[in-house]
Amino acid sequence: MTKTKRRRTAPANGVIIYEGPSAIDGKPIVAIATCLVNPSKNDKTGPMAQLIIMRSDIHPMDAVNEGEDESVCGSCPARKVNDNWCYVLVGKPIAQVYRAYKAGKYPKGTVKDIVQTRWSFRHGTYGNPSALPYEVNEAIFEALISAGKNWTAYEHEWRTCDQRLSKYVMASCETLEAAQEAVTKGWRPYLACLPDEVETAKKTFGLIRCPYRLHDVSTPQCADCKLCSGNSHKVSAGIVAPVHGTNYKVTNYTRMRESLRVVQ
Repeated sequence: MTKTKRRRTAPANGVIIYEGPSAIDGKPIVAIATCLVNPSKNDKTGPMAQLIIMRSDIHPMDAVNEGEDESVCGSCPARKVNDNWCYVLVGKPIAQVYRAYKAGKYPKGTVKDIVQTRWSFRHGTYGNPSALPYEVNEAIFEALISAGKNWTAYEHEWRTCDQRLSKYVMASCETLEAAQEAVTKGWRPYLACLPDEVETAKKTFGLIRCPYRLHDVSTPQCADCKLCSGNSHKVSAGIVAPVHGTNYKVTNYTRMRESLRVVQ
């Protein structure tokens, strides 16, 4: 009698880590860990698994256009309803994940699925960590620490969110003054600024420039770098980088800055 070979179940490339109310405004959101098997191919980040946090009841582009993205983005000035310079491409990659989610293609998962992957982890490829309950974040980050994995994480609501997140997450800042404020509050800032402000940020606040350089293979990608993991790897006061993204979004950022006071 011929024995039938048992097929090994392939691991899921994405799993649902959280479904429930947003910790920002109470509206329904979902957090999906993706790229668990096939990592992202972003030139800057390198191969990473990633967490996408989005509304579970509204298409992400509708959420962006109608201001309903507040549930995952908070009051971030980069939102379309504000100054519209966010570099996240919601219309294609995030929308693809949403469609797959609605089609039931993502099973329920746990943090074990995250740490078992080969890759480093990008928390909040889209959406603020603070949109999730703190206990969910803590479980994710502590599991990453126990597994010895690198991660990146950025928070725009650093002034008002659960301050315990500063252990794991960078404060996303848009001005030199905001970076200074973040430091005084115990956060490590990631400052996106005008190109001519980089040196000031380095000299005045002790920030170091993001080491990645486009087209330079000798510089580290996010997957190999430990600089953007909050106070867990406090190798500098924080990170600074010139604002980046598509041309029109850089232009929008520059216009936004014209109306703000800047440290000289």
